[in-house]
Amino acid sequence: MYEILAKKIEETPADIIGFNYIAIQNGKEYKSEYKNKDKYKNLKEVNYTHEEIKENFLGHFYNMVWAYVYSLDFLIKNEIKFFNTPLQEDSLFNFMAKIHAQNLIMLQESYLYYYRIREKSLSRICDEKYMHTIDDLKELKKHLINKNKYDEFKEIYKIYREQTLQYSRERIPEEYRLEYMEKSKILYEPEEKKIYARKYKNKRTIWESIFSLYNYYNPKTLKREKILKLFGFKFIVGIKNT
Repeated sequence: MYEILAKKIEETPADIIGFNYIAIQNGKEYKSEYKNKDKYKNLKEVNYTHEEIKENFLGHFYNMVWAYVYSLDFLIKNEIKFFNTPLQEDSLFNFMAKIHAQNLIMLQESYLYYYRIREKSLSRICDEKYMHTIDDLKELKKHLINKNKYDEFKEIYKIYREQTLQYSRERIPEEYRLEYMEKSKILYEPEEKKIYARKYKNKRTIWESIFSLYNYYNPKTLKREKILKLFGFKFIVGIKNT
């Protein structure tokens, strides 16, 4: 692994170099699916420019820090460091790294890391630590503003904010959920208050008290479930791997 990366760094200096990985769960191996199957399907590696990183920002690159190596000079110059947070530090770190990167090389044919998924790992325990998401998103926005990047990445930040809030909302215990939704108001700008009111309203209509459909992360199965609640009874109507 390190020999391949060291050679690539010497050959082609880059701010970030990424690679694929193999996940291991319940004794089975699964190859990651980074590869862009259309435009870059026949290339062993792709060198993304800053504009291409921006175009493919969400849903295209991995969020885990162990799927990349970073130029130390690049990290120091742009003051990129981990937030003091108990979760999702990888995603936040990579968000900052990608907004500053002038180029990112993906080694599409290289599977250089083995990721063993453990059901009882600290990152998969659903507890009140997910309340920290709100402070983390505030700090990320502050970084964007301080680095004069907010206007350029404003829309991407808003999408990321919604994805992250939903991710945590599905995992936070029921007793903290109302507090979580109330505190998340601070993340919305004045013109977005209607969006917040629609997404996070605390009161339900009579119809909604009878019927509702929502997503739930099940820490026992490590899967994301779509739950149908009807007259107080819950039914799983869909399951997706996380």
